[in-house]
Amino acid sequence: MKQFEIDAQRRASFTKAAVKQLRKDGLVPCVIYGNKKENEHFTVIEKDLKNLIYTPGSYIVALNIEGTKQLCVLHEAQFHPVTDKILHLDFLAVKPGEPVTIHIPVVITGTSEGVRQGGKLQVITRKLLVKGKLENLPDTLDIDITNLPLGKSVVAGDLKYKDISGPDGVPDGVIDEYDKTNIGSPLPKFTFGWTNTFRYKNFDLSVFINGSYGNKVFNYLGMKLTRMNSAWSNQLNSIADRAILIPVDADKVYPEGTNWYDDVTNVTVANPATSIPRASIQDPNDNDRISDRYIEDGSYIRFKNIALGYTFQTETIQNWGLQNLRVYANIQNLWTITRYKGYDPEIGASTASQNVFGLDNGRYPSPTVFSFGLNISF
Repeated sequence: MKQFEIDAQRRASFTKAAVKQLRKDGLVPCVIYGNKKENEHFTVIEKDLKNLIYTPGSYIVALNIEGTKQLCVLHEAQFHPVTDKILHLDFLAVKPGEPVTIHIPVVITGTSEGVRQGGKLQVITRKLLVKGKLENLPDTLDIDITNLPLGKSVVAGDLKYKDISGPDGVPDGVIDEYDKTNIGSPLPKFTFGWTNTFRYKNFDLSVFINGSYGNKVFNYLGMKLTRMNSAWSNQLNSIADRAILIPVDADKVYPEGTNWYDDVTNVTVANPATSIPRASIQDPNDNDRISDRYIEDGSYIRFKNIALGYTFQTETIQNWGLQNLRVYANIQNLWTITRYKGYDPEIGASTASQNVFGLDNGRYPSPTVFSFGLNISF
């Protein structure tokens, strides 16, 4: 977030006459508090506040009080009821690495589907209350409404997609066909396999390991089980970390039939660090559109086959009328090392189309198989 620098002077007198004289001299009385520090009173030249107060933007204020520097945010401003002149400012001290709550301006981009059909766009709020670490706060909240139909709305907790390009080859603030890009190949950079047999006396151990590296998998099943836009389908337990909406003002009273979650000015996200969007039956933001949210690394190493055998000595089995006797145990698909969250990273070609690779629509995983046997020669 952008910073706004202000030079200030400490106040020595707090009488009503002294405050009146300060304002007459073009100074604004201020106070800074919070962050476990004592309240500190100071003054700022009124004209230095113009670009901080009379602007739609939000800033982190770098306050310099006679050489002592402190980061803060504007918490409250008092204005004259007639002249609109600044009477007093309250600042809240903040520091990097700790959460801060601040209003961030909303920037609307794109022309909504509803407007193109003859509807009228209503922007209920120009700023949203956001809580997050100082270094992670954005300058603006850019909301693309290109796909917003009639009667729908965009709410806190929706996903924000990256504006990559536009008709002129540069970002244009609209999320559309020009923002589609290559987000990975289903073909691995290389595949590998390793097999060997170890022998010790009458024991033998065979191991076969295979894998692939560098391929991407579209977890289509994961998309269907995390979209949260239907009351009739099961969902993965990962959605427990979804964006949870809570009211900014829980005491605000609404007319009968209206709820706080219908008021976008009174909605905030309780867990802003989450990467999973809010649950929404109508999903006006199209949070489940194909994106790198569902593209995962399909690299893996698999212990494909392990066989352990024992061959009996000839002297022992001759008395049984046998020429050779070997017992063995075999395990297939014992262990797979992968970061892929689906059932099985070994997807390959689709069963529906040979031209589709790396699409996991619920492919049944390779089962672990235990088998035991005897090799007997008479």
